[in-house]
Amino acid sequence: MASNLSQADSNQQIAERHIYHLARASKQVQEGLSTWAEHVEVATAAVRDFSRLSNYEALVPHPTRIVVAKTLQSIAYHLPNGTPVQEPADWCAIEWLKLHEDSSDDVDALHGLALSWLHRSQAALHRIYELDVSSSSSSSAPDILILGSERNSLDTTAAAISGSTEEDYESRFNSADYVEARTSLQPSTDYFDLAIAAATRQHRLEGDLLSGVRADISLH
Repeated sequence: MASNLSQADSNQQIAERHIYHLARASKQVQEGLSTWAEHVEVATAAVRDFSRLSNYEALVPHPTRIVVAKTLQSIAYHLPNGTPVQEPADWCAIEWLKLHEDSSDDVDALHGLALSWLHRSQAALHRIYELDVSSSSSSSAPDILILGSERNSLDTTAAAISGSTEEDYESRFNSADYVEARTSLQPSTDYFDLAIAAATRQHRLEGDLLSGVRADISLH
């Protein structure tokens, strides 16, 4: 019995230590004292220990798990080209699903899931953009891809690219990068819709949330 209590205390201390370091990292970034890139080791160490804890979900309250997942996801996807830091990215994808299963109407969990899928599309979208820029002889090539309120899909974006022939469009639309991006963008859109619907039911659909969603789905 004493051994079990000691193990529980040890697990609690491990979780609390990592949560403290992640909170400090987030504060430093918000204050401009560091960047997310400087905290990759902190994030990787945290998810490795969290994964080893059989009772992480029981040890850490739901609201704290939300904050932890947000911080880890910011670190995991800090690179401009969308390449993830794999271990934190994978852990966050699973954690958001668990949080959603724990509370299916949780706006933060739904928003986190939407962002997780959106982040997963970034590497493919970056490659598409680089190809568009390199293959276009016109300065009118788009410098931003947006999944907006009109639900602009990749086929609409591709068709708008200056100088694209129908044959070229079809070829690119069915390319691996376009397929990969669509595979992530659709669930991202679905979860954003669910987050907004849940926020509406809970009377939480305020300007800050809508502004945040617009910022999240603008892909620079």
